[in-house]
Amino acid sequence: MLYPTQPLGMVTQSQAMLAVLWAGNGDHARAVVQAEEVQTSPHITGVACYDLACAHSLASAAVNKDIKLSAEKRSKLVEDYAGRAVTLLTKAIAKGYPDIADMKTDRDINPIRNRPEFQKLLREWERSTSR
Repeated sequence: MLYPTQPLGMVTQSQAMLAVLWAGNGDHARAVVQAEEVQTSPHITGVACYDLACAHSLASAAVNKDIKLSAEKRSKLVEDYAGRAVTLLTKAIAKGYPDIADMKTDRDINPIRNRPEFQKLLREWERSTSR
């Protein structure tokens, strides 16, 4: 075991943050590979899901700047990564991610903030928490 004294949920959160760092530095491919690996953990937490969503959001912005890829491939990956980000945010909420205010202001979410599916997720979450 890599971190024998840490709860397994903390390990997945650390691994998820690594994906965020790679995506934030423009390495969308490495970030997504890391994120896919973390997503398979049975110990994934709501916070880790949120961080993986941030990694995919940032990756959607980074891939758009990857001139090694064709415009068609970049466009496809932007949509794929952004869609995964929203799916992971939904999973984070389902796993108890508590901070709607953070989701509204976190700069890592900016690349997907104006997407209709993200806006819908926020509205539904706000409605469910205001009851």
